[in-house]
Amino acid sequence: MARVTLVQKRAKQLEKLRALQAEIEGLEKKAALRLGDLAVRAGLADLDLSDATLLREFRAIAARLAKEPGRESAKLQPSGAVSAADDSA
Repeated sequence: MARVTLVQKRAKQLEKLRALQAEIEGLEKKAALRLGDLAVRAGLADLDLSDATLLREFRAIAARLAKEPGRESAKLQPSGAVSAADDSA
């Protein structure tokens, strides 16, 4: 049996990494569609709100809900997270 080289091992691991990244991207898109649909159903699409305003309000909702007793909050920073400097969008 031929010995597996570092290049081969690395290629295999990179392939696994790409597959995981694609899976994460799919999960994030599914969550975005769900939240977008709920925002539209709540009437947010009918309001003239900037992205900065929406982001600020979504963060306020997330902070409030995360404080509820018994609610488990995510330990990782959400994808698409932006710094305070990006809030001016």
